[in-house]
Amino acid sequence: SGRPDDAMPHLIFAAEAGHRQAQFVLGYIYDGGLQGVEQNRCKTERLWLRSARQGRFAALVSYPHHVVRGQFDECDVQASLDEIAGFLKTAGDMASDYYRRMWTADVKKDFEKYRSSR
Repeated sequence: SGRPDDAMPHLIFAAEAGHRQAQFVLGYIYDGGLQGVEQNRCKTERLWLRSARQGRFAALVSYPHHVVRGQFDECDVQASLDEIAGFLKTAGDMASDYYRRMWTADVKKDFEKYRSSR
């Protein structure tokens, strides 16, 4: 409703309390430096990892997408390559429509190249 200063404390509270959607959304805000928040990719990494570990589809795909593009290189990336592969397997199993299947397949292909280069 155009009142991010009122909403942000509630979103932060929900994310810290473990709500996977709140974790993803707050990470998205930090990733893009939205709503007057300074961009912080390391906060994004931590939030999206928690969200992915809880099975949030957007985090299952966005987390690996950012890892393979080096967007978390300055952070202490906490997920192993095996865990990231698991995120993409879970996302593939969950992908219920054309666009989710396509997005997941593209990120999985990029991840496989990334993994083989390590």
